[in-house]
Amino acid sequence: MARIRSIKPELRTSLTVAEWPREVRYFWTLLWGYLDDHGRGVDNARLVLADCFPLDRDLDEDVIDKWLGLFAESGPLCRYGVNGRRYMHSVNWKEHQRPSHPTDSRIPPCPHHHALAAAHADGFANSSGSSRESLRRDSGSAREVLASTSGSSRETVSAPVTSTNGFANISGEAPEVLVPEQVVREVVREVVGGVGGDSADTSPPEAPKAKRAGKPRTQATEAPERFPVTEVMYERARATYGLSRQRADFETGQFLDHHRARGNTFKNWESAWNTWMGRVRKYDPPGAQPLPITAEPPPLPPHCGRCDPTTRQIDSGDGRPRRCPDCHPTLQGVTPV
Repeated sequence: MARIRSIKPELRTSLTVAEWPREVRYFWTLLWGYLDDHGRGVDNARLVLADCFPLDRDLDEDVIDKWLGLFAESGPLCRYGVNGRRYMHSVNWKEHQRPSHPTDSRIPPCPHHHALAAAHADGFANSSGSSRESLRRDSGSAREVLASTSGSSRETVSAPVTSTNGFANISGEAPEVLVPEQVVREVVREVVGGVGGDSADTSPPEAPKAKRAGKPRTQATEAPERFPVTEVMYERARATYGLSRQRADFETGQFLDHHRARGNTFKNWESAWNTWMGRVRKYDPPGAQPLPITAEPPPLPPHCGRCDPTTRQIDSGDGRPRRCPDCHPTLQGVTPV
């Protein structure tokens, strides 16, 4: 059964492949689909012909066998026998093909190349073992130096101290005295540094940086029971949107009733009020003229003394403010502008 294989760009510039005829190069790529996921296959020209060229009638088994022999002479293919049966395999299969989920091969491996692979694996294991042995010997020597120096006294060294280049210290200065702890550290540094580089850093790890506290989030709330309109808001409604004081109060009531009925919530109710006031003229009837900027607002009805003097709203008992029936401008016949 044919299998999906990959073709590397290096195949185009391979000197070995370039010596083959063009049709032989094409046959070499088709042969990869005939071999199993380990690069092995039965060395039978009839089977190879049926798998690689099922619709070509101008080829025969002799041509296929000749091409297989060319591959074997060039080196990429190895033809071998096991128990009287002929097999073949791609020598550098693992370098060019890496199946995602390879299936177990039913074909025995090549005795020659399988033995070479096993010997190579043993040699790698031995070399790794020798490295571990050398490391173990170095560690043992370090422990011996540690044991020998730990029992020595802290006496000064009478012999002249030599520098790293082998010359004695003749400067007249007092020679450097190494106590046993310093000797041990020097030996361990040399042993560990020679095997794996500098010694490991024993400094304590840095404390994780504290996350920067973000700004506190403002929670959205429902419409407040009392929404006082300040003089700054009145002036903004008059100067920016052309609304009089009475019209601003009228629209404030509409604004609160609308959002209370819908259960809307806002983080900033003053900004929502400004948005409402900016859209008032959009819904005015055709022909309505905005209030001139210099126009003075008409006077409000006299305050009754029982409601809020700014909004002219009164608590109705159910927690919701209502328009005062005594002095609210819309209920006293004053038409808002």
